[in-house]
Amino acid sequence: MEKRKLLQLVLVGVVSLVLLMPVVYAADGGLVPESAKDPASVNIKDVRQTVVNVINWLLGFAAVAATGFLIFGGYMWMSSGGNAERIEDGKRIIIGAIIGLLMIILAAVVVNTIIGVFGK
Repeated sequence: MEKRKLLQLVLVGVVSLVLLMPVVYAADGGLVPESAKDPASVNIKDVRQTVVNVINWLLGFAAVAATGFLIFGGYMWMSSGGNAERIEDGKRIIIGAIIGLLMIILAAVVVNTIIGVFGK
């Protein structure tokens, strides 16, 4: 029963983040640049900026998800009550979340490097 309650809590948290993310991101100007709203004035820089915005949004969402898994793994480990199987499950989740965060950071570095090379 405890596992089901925790799963419900995690799902509510993730859904809340997904629903609030567009509101928070809208304060930054949105995915599509303002100059691209007029189809006659669209150029390659607007398309590139839109792609960059979408990639950054996806990387941000992945980082939030990985952080959630990190917290979930820590909770499993701390609430294991000495159960070796739950400790190992928690460790695996934490290791997977850390690997995921490292991959997200690496992806952000690669994307920013490519943007820097092709942006000029």
